[in-house]
Amino acid sequence: MTVTTSPTSQEAESPVVTSIEAIAAPRLQHFDNLVSSPLLNGVYARTTEDSLVEDIACLRSLAARLSLRLNRLRCPIMRLPPEIIQLIIYAVVDAVERSSGGPKHWMPLGRVCHIFRTTLLGMHALWARNAFTSDFAANEQLLERAHDAPIVIKLSPISSLARLELALQHLHRAREIVIAGNIQLNTIIPGLHEQCLPSLKSLKLRRDTNFRTAAETVYSIPQTFSAPNLRHLEFRNVFVQSSQCWPTNLVSLKLHRSSHTDVSHLPSPESFLDILRSCVNLSELELKDYIPDLAQLSEAERNNPISLTSLRRLNVDQDRVNTLRLWRMLVISPSAVLKIAWEDEQSLEAHVEEASAFLAHVAAYNAVMPPVVSLQILGMHSESDNWLSFELLGAYCGTGDAQRLKFSDVEWTNIAAFTFVTDLWTGDELASAIARFSSIFQLSQILHLSIDSDIVECLSEAGLPPSYAHFKALQTLHLSFCKTPDAFTPLGELYTLEPSASAPTMLCPALKTLYISNDDAIEDTDESFSFSTLLYSLHETLSKRSESGVPVNVLELAFDTIEESDREYLSGVVDEIIFRTDP
Repeated sequence: MTVTTSPTSQEAESPVVTSIEAIAAPRLQHFDNLVSSPLLNGVYARTTEDSLVEDIACLRSLAARLSLRLNRLRCPIMRLPPEIIQLIIYAVVDAVERSSGGPKHWMPLGRVCHIFRTTLLGMHALWARNAFTSDFAANEQLLERAHDAPIVIKLSPISSLARLELALQHLHRAREIVIAGNIQLNTIIPGLHEQCLPSLKSLKLRRDTNFRTAAETVYSIPQTFSAPNLRHLEFRNVFVQSSQCWPTNLVSLKLHRSSHTDVSHLPSPESFLDILRSCVNLSELELKDYIPDLAQLSEAERNNPISLTSLRRLNVDQDRVNTLRLWRMLVISPSAVLKIAWEDEQSLEAHVEEASAFLAHVAAYNAVMPPVVSLQILGMHSESDNWLSFELLGAYCGTGDAQRLKFSDVEWTNIAAFTFVTDLWTGDELASAIARFSSIFQLSQILHLSIDSDIVECLSEAGLPPSYAHFKALQTLHLSFCKTPDAFTPLGELYTLEPSASAPTMLCPALKTLYISNDDAIEDTDESFSFSTLLYSLHETLSKRSESGVPVNVLELAFDTIEESDREYLSGVVDEIIFRTDP
């Protein structure tokens, strides 16, 4: 039997090597003969040199092509289709941008290999969206790499005059314009005169004001400007004087006015309502101190509804009176999410009473979407700042933005949020406001409650039961900004909340999960706090509940540092402890 063995690498040569050697050997000998010849003249030497340079260039090109194949053999990522490599590059770019990095941090991807460079240079839309980045001076180069792709123009208050002039030259190419800064707006807004920007999808103009600049130039959009495909519009201290030529295909509209800016700059009530009525496709509407005085409207006009049935999110931050006047005119989808804030000299309880105007909408939401099962109460109680916020939450339904309580994995859908800014309140007023809000929106049977410990302590100082006392069906209680035991020790005490009760009982008898966090400590704003100040009171409270037959099964803790010995100490009074230390 004959055994055939494969030749070793030394015994077998590549066909390419053999062919090149066969061609190169006589060629090299020919050049050697020419170089050593005494008859070689200057003209012939130059011709010979050109021939050698051409041969070397050819071999270099061949070597580069062979190296490319070798790299693809050694590196599997280079064998991926170009569209997959694009996805990888976009993932890197998105990660860089989330960490506030610019093109300088992802442009080196083009140096990884030839394929990455070719792919990156071919991603014209990527260069277009970064053409006016502030961390790269050569914006003209980025514009060239964008080719004909619609660009994003972003200018900040520190953008140079050269970048501002470049933006004016390329306005016609913009698909998104974001301008912040008074000097920048003073240049760009006149530049919109008689401009038609067919590629423009998003326009955001933001002017900063203070008491010194409030009386300066009023910025208004020229009526000769048009953008037929505009979908997203945001004005901050930029005003509209007429509803004529208003873009009617908007899906997002945000209009903000600083309190330093005179209300006379606002559009007339009639023009304002015409603007809203023309935006029949709106899915998001955000108004901050931009509603004119609707009391000037005739009764017939006030009774003329504004149909925005595509609306999914409504955010209004203004005085109570005009907010409610506008609300009574709106016809919106029952699944729309509300965020309402107002500041008024009324009492806290009066604010809550006015919120009943939104009850019908919340009830309609509960009928078509996952209903309210969670309530979050936040607040600030000090000599200079007093506000109270209620957020109604439902189980996350898979659409829209998911909301999480700080440092928790549970996802919620924000159904409605109400923030009331008022004068300093008393513990009695706070207790009355919480009870009335819960009664209006029928929250007595909610399963989850998140509340600032400051609110609990305010009631405790007034000698009142904690705010969670009346939620008997609670299964999960979250106490945020918890710095003292007073926030949770009532859970271990007996209370008689109803005169007809035969005996005192533990609060929240259905409670299964207690979640405590000190958000200041987690965010490194309270270096003086130590979890040990809560440890023994927490252990005692949990022990009392266990002995009374209403134990807490799960304890969640979100603190900067918890010693191992503290963890072991608490493990004896609950079935499970979850530690969350990452913000």
